[in-house]
Amino acid sequence: MVSTPRPPRTALVLGSDTRSFLAVVRSLGRQGVQVHVAPYDFSSAALSSRYIRGVHRLPPLQADPEEWIVALLALCERIAPDVVFPCDDRGIIPLHHFRQRLGALRVALPGPEALAAFFDKHQTRQLAAQCGVPTAPGRLLDPDDTADTLASEFGFPLYLKPCSSYELSSIESRQNVIACKSSRQLRQALSTIGRHQRFLVEAHSAGTGVGLSVLCHDGEVSHAFQHRRVREPVGGGGSSYRRSEAVSADLEQMTRALCRAAKLEGVAMFEYRVDDATGRKILLEVNARFWGSLPLAVAAGVDFPALWFQQLTSSAPLPRQAAYRVPFHARNLLADLYSTAGHASSAHPGSRFRQLLHMVVWAGSLWRLPLGRESLDTLAFDDPQPAGREFAQIMRKLAGRIRHVVPALDARHRHRLRLQVREACLSARREQRPLRLLVACFGNICRSPFAHRLLEQRFKDSKQSVQIMGAALACRPGRPSPARAIAVASEWQVDLSEHRSVYATEEMLAAADLVLVFDGANLELLASRGAPLRHGVWRLGELTMSGAVDIVDPVDGDEAFFRRVYGAIAGAVDELQAVVEAP
Repeated sequence: MVSTPRPPRTALVLGSDTRSFLAVVRSLGRQGVQVHVAPYDFSSAALSSRYIRGVHRLPPLQADPEEWIVALLALCERIAPDVVFPCDDRGIIPLHHFRQRLGALRVALPGPEALAAFFDKHQTRQLAAQCGVPTAPGRLLDPDDTADTLASEFGFPLYLKPCSSYELSSIESRQNVIACKSSRQLRQALSTIGRHQRFLVEAHSAGTGVGLSVLCHDGEVSHAFQHRRVREPVGGGGSSYRRSEAVSADLEQMTRALCRAAKLEGVAMFEYRVDDATGRKILLEVNARFWGSLPLAVAAGVDFPALWFQQLTSSAPLPRQAAYRVPFHARNLLADLYSTAGHASSAHPGSRFRQLLHMVVWAGSLWRLPLGRESLDTLAFDDPQPAGREFAQIMRKLAGRIRHVVPALDARHRHRLRLQVREACLSARREQRPLRLLVACFGNICRSPFAHRLLEQRFKDSKQSVQIMGAALACRPGRPSPARAIAVASEWQVDLSEHRSVYATEEMLAAADLVLVFDGANLELLASRGAPLRHGVWRLGELTMSGAVDIVDPVDGDEAFFRRVYGAIAGAVDELQAVVEAP
C-alpha cells in the first residue's frame, strides 16, 4: 500500500524586525515549516533569511483596514497556512478587530480576555491589583493634572505611559513612554498629549528589569523562562544585552496568577522591576505576544515559537519543559553598541579617553561568543545572510554620516544630486511630458502640503512643465493641517485651510520622476515600503549647496518653529526651481 505523502506544514508570519520576527522565522524553519511572511519593512535584513519561502505584500492597513483584511484572507487561501503568527501589535490589534471574519483560520492571538487585560496598561494594573501583584505607584492621567501637582505627588523621575501603544485608527504611529526628569520636561510632555489620549503616570522604581516569559493554554503555564537585563539605553527602552537565569519562585507565582485570571492563550512576557537590595518586586507591564528578547530564550533552550506552533496544530501534549542554559547571554549587537556609546558619553562627558576606554571594555565583553556562552540576535551559522545584510546597512549609514560631515564629500554629493535632477528634467522634455514631482513626508499635513502648494506657485508660469503631487508615506488619508501650519503658511500666500492628507500609493511613487522627502526618517520609511522609483529619492535640503540636509517635522512646535521650518522649505524650493528651470 502506497502512503500519501503528508503536505508540508506552512506558517504565515507578520512582521519584519531582526529580533522577535527573525527568531520566529528561524524557529519554525528549523522545524521544517514552510515560512511565508508579510512584512511591514521591505528593507529589513531579516527578509534575507534562508528560511523564508515567500515574501508577500499586503495593502497598507492605515489606508483602508477593510482592503487589508480582504487581501490577507485571500493570501491565506492561496498559501493555506497552518498558523498565522503576528509578531507585534500592528498585526495583533487588527486581527483581533476582524476576529469574527477569520473563520477556521488558526491565528496566534492571546484570547479576548487576555488581550483586553494586557493590551491596555490601565487594565493590566487593575488585574494586578485583583491578583495581589504589586505595581509602581501610579494612576490614570487626569486632564486637570499639572506639572506641579504631578511632581508633588510622584517626584522625579516619573513616566507618562500610553495605555495602549497602538490604536487601530492610527496603527502607523506608536505611542512611546515619556520619561520626565524635571518640571520643564514634564510640562513639555503634557503639552504634547492630546485630551483624548489615555495615559498613565507612574513613579520611578529602583531595580533591574527581569522578564518572565511563558507559554499558556487556557491560562495554565506549560513552559517558563526568565531573563535579566544586563544593559539598556540611557533613556530606557528595550534591552540590548540580557542573560538567562533560573525562574524565581515568587515571580512565577505572581505570573501564574495573572495568566489564570486573564485566561491567557499562547505566549507572553511579564516584565518586572526587581530591587535586589530590598527584595522588592513590582510588575511593570505585560507583552502578550512575542517579545524583543525572544532570541535569548530560543538560544538558551526554550523554543517558544515551535512550542506554540505545536500547541496550535497538534492534539498531542507538549513535551515537558527541560532545563535551559543558565547563565546564557544574548545581545542585539547594533543596539548594544549604540547603548554602550550612550552610557559612555553620559558617564564621561567631555572625556574622549574615558569614553574610548568604556568602548574597549565593551569590546572585551564579547569573549563569551567564541566560547558558545553568548549569541547575537541576528547572527546564526545556519542562516548568516541577515547578519551580512545588517552589516552592509550599517556601513552605508556610516558612510552617509561621514559624507555629511566632510565638506568636500558633502558638496560633491549635493552637486551630483542636482545633476540627477537635471537629467530627470531633460528626460521629461525628450518625452514631451511634464516633469512629475512628488513631495512626501510622514503625515502630509505640515511639510509636504506647504512644499506642494509653494512649488505650484513657483512653476505656475514656468517654461518647464511640472506636475506636482504631495502625499503621506505612512499616516491615514483625510487629515487636515493643524491650525499653526495654516496660520504660518499664509505668510507665504499658501492656503492650507482646505488641505486633506493623501496617502502615497505604489502607483504614485512609481510614476514620479523625482521623489522629495524632508529627513532621514522619511528616507527610511520610504525604503521600508520597497516601492519602485524612477530616479531615486532625496531630501529636499540636499538640493541646496549648503545648510542642513534634514528639514525637521514642526508638528509639535509653536508658530515660531513652524516659521523656521517653512523658511527652510521655501529656500530649498527656490534652489530646486533654479535647477529645474536652468537652460
